Amino acid sequence: MNEARPTTPTTGLAYAAARDWLPLCGLDHCPTLRHAWRHSRLTYERVDAALNDFDPAGEVVTLAAAGSLGRMEALPHSDCDLIVIIDDNLEGQADAARRIMEAVWARLESLDLKLPKSWGIFVEPTSMAALTRPDALGNLNDSRALFGKRLQCLLDSQPLFRPQQFRQLQHRLLDWYATAFLHEHADKTWTYLLNDLVRYYRSYAAWQQFELKIEHDDSWYIRNAKLRTSRLTMYAGLLLLIGECSRQTPSGKVDWLLDKLSLTPLERIAWVMQQYPGYEDELEHLFESYEVFLAAMNDESVRTALIERAPRDRADLPPEKIPEYQPIHDGSAEIMDILTRFILARGNDWSRRFLRYMLF
Repeated sequence: MNEARPTTPTTGLAYAAARDWLPLCGLDHCPTLRHAWRHSRLTYERVDAALNDFDPAGEVVTLAAAGSLGRMEALPHSDCDLIVIIDDNLEGQADAARRIMEAVWARLESLDLKLPKSWGIFVEPTSMAALTRPDALGNLNDSRALFGKRLQCLLDSQPLFRPQQFRQLQHRLLDWYATAFLHEHADKTWTYLLNDLVRYYRSYAAWQQFELKIEHDDSWYIRNAKLRTSRLTMYAGLLLLIGECSRQTPSGKVDWLLDKLSLTPLERIAWVMQQYPGYEDELEHLFESYEVFLAAMNDESVRTALIERAPRDRADLPPEKIPEYQPIHDGSAEIMDILTRFILARGNDWSRRFLRYMLF
């Protein structure tokens, strides 16, 4: 077994785009992950230069990257999913929202970034007030766009513009999730956040199981490859942080979790697993399995096969495991097994309340 690595401190850690990968797990056997990190950092630098002196009127409070760019896993063909946060006073003003989004993309036009899906949650801006409305607590009729952006800000996003304001947004979101229960009873765990996190991931999984739409760059195979790997680790990264947070003293849970949000999903998984001895080999296998997925997504011939041979009708489900998909499927199963073993072994470490609520 590999020699245990020293614990890596996270207090005051910069967002990923402003630093190198943390020395949590060696990436010697993960060339695509290393390439994606470098490509993502270069993209951030180009965006930062393009947004220099942007929005002098202050209409854009902050701007963040979500998705692959937020995870530092962007490849040349990746979408550029942006979360645009506008001034609270502009919320609900459709003309102003449209004008601001056009201005943002006009600034970035020369960078030749791939626009987000036209039907997705990233085509319109939102505000801090809209994301943290008290009457949205427990409201299952909250819009898909607000629900999605609220979670994305905690799952895998990092700022492209005005980082301090984005940190403030993340803090307000955690305060919102801590309303009444965690704020008033500090021995509680992140029950509401955990419920929303599970709802987010399970809703996405249910949607993708029967989503057969074919696009020039998307298909059932590609969506499910992402579900079983990048979406899985995005979910697991925050899930493991919530579990580890349950070990903390009653006070300071909001600040503790806020401090860890500057880690990417894979870094979160590695950091939490690093707190316990004996998982060095498991982490190495997890990263190698993730590399299989990312390398496949970076191979144009593989992506083409995953689109051309994808199921197009419910009668085709479940589809065959074509050669281009089988390694991704097998690798993702390995990731799930590693995470499952790790979580089940935390029965004497994490709060029993958290473990109960995670299952029930």
